[in-house]
Amino acid sequence: MSFAVGNKYDINTDYRHLCAISVSRRDRKFLGLTRNELGELRYLGCDADCLSISAYKIAYIMGVHFRAGEWNQRPFCGSVVTCTLEGHSYYARVVTFLKVDDDECPGYALVRWFSKPVYPFDVPLVVRVGGDGRAVGTEFGSVIRITQIEPSRVIVEPALQADIFYMMRDAGYDRRGV
Repeated sequence: MSFAVGNKYDINTDYRHLCAISVSRRDRKFLGLTRNELGELRYLGCDADCLSISAYKIAYIMGVHFRAGEWNQRPFCGSVVTCTLEGHSYYARVVTFLKVDDDECPGYALVRWFSKPVYPFDVPLVVRVGGDGRAVGTEFGSVIRITQIEPSRVIVEPALQADIFYMMRDAGYDRRGV
């Protein structure tokens, strides 16, 4: 607390607290957004058209490396992220990271959600999710700010049932709401 009060520590200049995207795709301009996804970007306050959006493969969120498009490619799962929305933790896989020209936000993530988490052991350490997160996507959309992503890598283990996965963070813990 004394660092914040004493003005010795600035969250805006410490590299561990910055969110940045890098490694642009070959087709730098990303024309793959649907009309709904572009509308969600505008809903987030971003005045964007399809020509002002660039796609990126990598994001650094508070010093943690994430790579888009790695879902279901073993042994890596750097595209799985978690964020807290309305007091609950949710998991998603990142399709691509987006940057909009002349926008203040450091970037956005185009995501596909997993189903709402279930805690099989009644503790927020191991989470079970389904691959179909359409209900979550309907509620929260498929575009989020990268500043909403929590800086924790996620370990993914497929369950014996098809399209069911167990998730475990390597830092922090899930929020289950009240």
